[in-house]
Amino acid sequence: MTLEIVRQIIAQIAYYRQSYKLLYVALVLQAIDITFMIIDFMLMQMWRMDVPGKVCSGDFKPAGVSGDLYQEYYLETEGMFLKIIIVTAYSILGLSCLSVIVIAVFLSRRKT
Repeated sequence: MTLEIVRQIIAQIAYYRQSYKLLYVALVLQAIDITFMIIDFMLMQMWRMDVPGKVCSGDFKPAGVSGDLYQEYYLETEGMFLKIIIVTAYSILGLSCLSVIVIAVFLSRRKT
């Protein structure tokens, strides 16, 4: 987050001074920030969907056991939150790909 704030400040200074060197620095910082976000997303998937992650999230908790008994041992809320984030990210990616395909099909039919 701090990296993004610094990048925005550098970009605004670059636009004000019309300096392409500062703008290049801002773009490099944005690339670094995006790389960190991709690595973070991959690690989140690995930790949540791995067997220890599923155990910690309560995916293997017995069905007949009371929730209060194991509440302090399992991270059910956090595990569900991570699962929702992962499913949402892949849904957005899938809908984006589907939108591009639909637009490409309609535009190709229009030209012929």
